[in-house]
Amino acid sequence: MRTSLLRRVGLAVASAAVTLASTIALIAPAQAAGPPCRTFTFLYQEGNTMVADREMVCDDPASSTGLPVTLQQKNPSTGAFVTVAKGKEGIAIYQCTGTAFRTYRTLPTIRTKSAFCS
Repeated sequence: MRTSLLRRVGLAVASAAVTLASTIALIAPAQAAGPPCRTFTFLYQEGNTMVADREMVCDDPASSTGLPVTLQQKNPSTGAFVTVAKGKEGIAIYQCTGTAFRTYRTLPTIRTKSAFCS
């Protein structure tokens, strides 16, 4: 008998807790999800200039922003990439010299392009 009474009291307390939690959930305002955003990284050449562009583009244009990007050039002797330009606001620009065929890449999202410096 005592076990039955304790079980009923426990069920009543659990039921009250679930009701209270449901009520609080209904009263609390729902948090709006942020605007859907996508990150784009581009690497292109304009004459003798290599340009790395990294942007976060959102459905809400006010939330769109430039992201940090690094532009690296591959050293043909060692094969290692060396940083030649950095941009904190979404764009890094490097004025290449000479006419050699070079390979460039962006970081942190890797895009690679090989081109003659013209």
